[in-house]
Amino acid sequence: MSHAMAVLLALGLTGAPATPDSTAPDTQRVVRRFPAVEVSAGRLYDLRSNTSVHVVTPEALRTLPLGSLAQAIALQPGVVLVGEELHVRGGRAGETQWVTSGLTLEDPVRGRGPEVPVFAVQRAELLTGGLDAEYPGTLAGVIDVRTLAPTDKPTAALRWLTSGKRGGAYDWAGGRLAGPLPRTPFGYAVAAETRLEDQGLPGRHSRGRDGVAGLRFGWRNDNHVLGFGKLALARDPARLSVEWLGSRVIQAPFNPMFTVNDSVLIYTLTPPPGELGTPTADSMNVWYRADDHLPMTESRRHDVIAQSTRAYGETRVRVAAGYSRSSAVTSPGLTHDWRPIRGDSLRFGDEMDPRRDPFHAYQGDVPYFHETHAERWQLAVTSTSRPFPNQRLGGGVGLTYEEVESLEYDDALRAE
Repeated sequence: MSHAMAVLLALGLTGAPATPDSTAPDTQRVVRRFPAVEVSAGRLYDLRSNTSVHVVTPEALRTLPLGSLAQAIALQPGVVLVGEELHVRGGRAGETQWVTSGLTLEDPVRGRGPEVPVFAVQRAELLTGGLDAEYPGTLAGVIDVRTLAPTDKPTAALRWLTSGKRGGAYDWAGGRLAGPLPRTPFGYAVAAETRLEDQGLPGRHSRGRDGVAGLRFGWRNDNHVLGFGKLALARDPARLSVEWLGSRVIQAPFNPMFTVNDSVLIYTLTPPPGELGTPTADSMNVWYRADDHLPMTESRRHDVIAQSTRAYGETRVRVAAGYSRSSAVTSPGLTHDWRPIRGDSLRFGDEMDPRRDPFHAYQGDVPYFHETHAERWQLAVTSTSRPFPNQRLGGGVGLTYEEVESLEYDDALRAE
């Protein structure tokens, strides 16, 4: 029973009390309608199993001042959040499995979990201990994410958190919109989130901030932009749904050694020592903005998941298919070509002519470049049935295909 409604009928009389044989016409019927009580069923766990289940409720995600789903899961026992990586019961970051609709969501390169907008999460569960056979390939635990479903009526929500630039600049903004599509049996649900933070450090000149109406907008030292969209049957989202998750993260950490943003006087000798010719001294001014030559990191990710669930008596069959694409680059100025980095050596002040402050860099790039691309295709078919009232029988089959490319160049000893 999904809805229950109690209706109270009361008979009252006005005026003087009536005798048992009275048929006074001034009787009045009072009808009161109480609010509906909604009863929803969640996952049924085996009480005899040693699996521990910790639930992150929608109320906790909406009321607590949380900036990410990872922060909400970190409030559970046995979970530690280091940066953006979750460590469950002492496990490494890649040993925790993220799933939705029975499909895994970890990055194929490093095993990192996805970034899901807070308003896109309907419910999240952390499973630890002895796990069932449906969760292979995990050692620390499983994070099962259930995304937002379309609603019968249009709904919307918006939230903004800010530090007011006290102790650092931090701004978080998120919202969601859900409702039915007119004249169709489908409904929609969309959510977006952005998180900008300077991490309590000065900003870099290359992060691209612009002034508009006296305010400054643009990237900070740590930036996260997330999106979510879902199309499903309005009355039964589990029967058929297609959803998309996307994220873009730009990290431009501050380094006090790369703060020069000025013209640099350089003395040159022509021809160089060791070559024939009359030596001629010369000088030139070169503009050097050091933070353009310091590595930045940009990562993008897209996940598309389609699933359909059908019931045949006491048997439920679910078919799910997914496609994931992720890319990341770490390089000076977010360049996608590593060859220019190889040619310009990094120099500090004591290696220049004339000599300057030995702490700051005045020429060259940090010789580091790393770029990855990954794609994953998944297909899963699962079935559960109840042959007897106190028994549950389940099984499934899955197929996963991954392609990973990685290119890295690191020559930290090349600086002259």
